[in-house]
Amino acid sequence: KNFANGKPETKSTKGPRDVAPEAGEAPKSTADQPFYVQVVTGSYERTLHGIAATIPRSLLDPSTKDTASGEPSDPSGEKVTFSDTFLFAAHASSVRCMAVSPPTEADKRYLATGSTDERINVYTVSTAPPTADVNAALPALSV
Repeated sequence: KNFANGKPETKSTKGPRDVAPEAGEAPKSTADQPFYVQVVTGSYERTLHGIAATIPRSLLDPSTKDTASGEPSDPSGEKVTFSDTFLFAAHASSVRCMAVSPPTEADKRYLATGSTDERINVYTVSTAPPTADVNAALPALSV
């Protein structure tokens, strides 16, 4: 059961699909596409926090390391970017453990969390990379 919308899950027996480029669009090579990482943390404050990082492939190339410092250097000036994906109160007490399922479909995994409130929650988590043209505005805190 999908806990986000209450509907039963349907399992696909097909493997991941390659998406064909739009008409007139050249296919992108993997070397040009950024690397996406999603980090999920649980806290003693009962919350789950999701953070997405976009890492340019050029920073992962060992040939771009500065020989003096050993740190990655990118002549194009690209940087790792971080964005919040979610933040919510997941339990009535401290989150004590978390586990992520192995991939079962192209864009879906399950996140299980345990807490001192004696509950186990299971969530469906999307692993699709964020779209480049959507930048969610985060509310600012004011005093």
